[in-house]
Amino acid sequence: MEQYKMPHPTAASRAGIAAFPKMVPGNGRHPNAEYISEIDAVLRDWDIPVLVMFSDGDIAFKIDEGQRIAEMVPNGRFQIVRNAGHYLQEDAGEEIAQRMVTFLRDEAKVS
Repeated sequence: MEQYKMPHPTAASRAGIAAFPKMVPGNGRHPNAEYISEIDAVLRDWDIPVLVMFSDGDIAFKIDEGQRIAEMVPNGRFQIVRNAGHYLQEDAGEEIAQRMVTFLRDEAKVS
């Protein structure tokens, strides 16, 4: 965690980082809800394969949120990464890389 804090050593310098979670809508009354709905509409029109991976131990985002994103995209695939937290690339980097390689190889065969 110290490496993540290094560029922002004080609480004041982390103010933007701390504010970010408040920008994610939790309901339709949130000020950013309309903007997020616009993003949803764009994702529904994507015509490219998408791999969405979420961990089973993320404290910020739950698995059902990842599933919802994957279902939104016409060619979306969803995978759960077990025994990882919010920072998937830190907790399961090798596994994620292998899953991405497999996904890309599978898609290359289809196209």
